[in-house]
Formats: sequence, structure tokens, C-alpha cells
Amino acid sequence: MRNLIIVFMLVMVTAVLAGCQPKVVITPHRPVASAKPPVTVEMDVKGKGKIVMELSAEKAPETTSRIGTLVKEGFYNGQRVHRVEGWVIQWGDPQSKEKDWAKLPVGTQGSGVQLPFEANDMPMDRGTVAMASTGAGVGGDSQIFILKQGMSQLQGGYAVFGTVTEGMEVADKIVRGDEIAMKVVEK
Repeated sequence: MRNLIIVFMLVMVTAVLAGCQPKVVITPHRPVASAKPPVTVEMDVKGKGKIVMELSAEKAPETTSRIGTLVKEGFYNGQRVHRVEGWVIQWGDPQSKEKDWAKLPVGTQGSGVQLPFEANDMPMDRGTVAMASTGAGVGGDSQIFILKQGMSQLQGGYAVFGTVTEGMEVADKIVRGDEIAMKVVEK
């Protein structure tokens, strides 16, 4: 009987000690979604300086990809800024490369690829880079604008896809007809 009590006590102590061990939980591996890195684009405004823009592949992936491709292909090189107002500068119409561009309906053409409208929460502040389009809520093609001042009334109507990180003082000096060249800055 005494041996039975000792065996019983050993079983009980073992059970108590086993319950004190940390519970091991095996969870399946789930890769963390990596943020898409931004695309940095540099625009040289002939005789005025450079503007550096960071395009958000996270917030506007299709727009950023398409504009990055156009920049790499040299689509914007030799174009002219065709719209300058107190609050905005705009470019991206290939007609602006023509000798008599000022007589053409510049601001009406693009690359020929309509992009989807990529709404997001990026603000319409000074230095915002967004797609020009035929109307609010419509995706653009190749025409881009930079805001020289905040325009909250445009929020949600145009696809914002980047911000100016350097060179807003250059943007402030741009006049209609200034020639540009653009390149993607590899990091």
C-alpha cells in the first residue's frame, strides 16, 4: 500500500510540473506584406533647375508604374510646360514638342493609355503631384500637374500619386513654354 501511495504521489507531482511548462503554439508562416517602395523622379527645367518628386507606388500603383515607364522611355523629354497658373503647373502633352506647339490645342493629347482613377487619402497640398484628366474622378493618361498652393477643393477629384521633395522654388519660377526632361532616379 505504501508503494502505491508513493507511485500515486509521483504521478501527481509529475502532472503538476508538466502543467507549469509553457504552451508551445505553432503558427503557420504568413509573409508580411511589404510596402511598395516609392519611385523617385527628377525633372530638369531647362535653365531653371531641378524638381525631385517621390511617386507613391503604395497609394497609386498603376499610375506610378505607368508614369515611371513613360519617364524611362523618354516620353516627357523635350516637352514644354503648357499650363501655368498661380496655383498649378501642368505638362505631359506630346504636342508640346512640336515647333509651332503654341498654335496647337496643347493640353488635349496624351500617351494613348487611359489610367484608372486611383482615389486615395494623399492631400492636395502645395507640392502635390497629381494626374490631370478630363474631369473629376476620371483617370488620367500622361498629363501631370504640381500644385503651387493647397487646393483642398480638388480633394478626391484627381488622382494624387506623389509629392515634390525638392525644388518647389524651381516650380514657382516655371513659365508656360519652359522645356523639361525627366528621369527616374535609381536608388
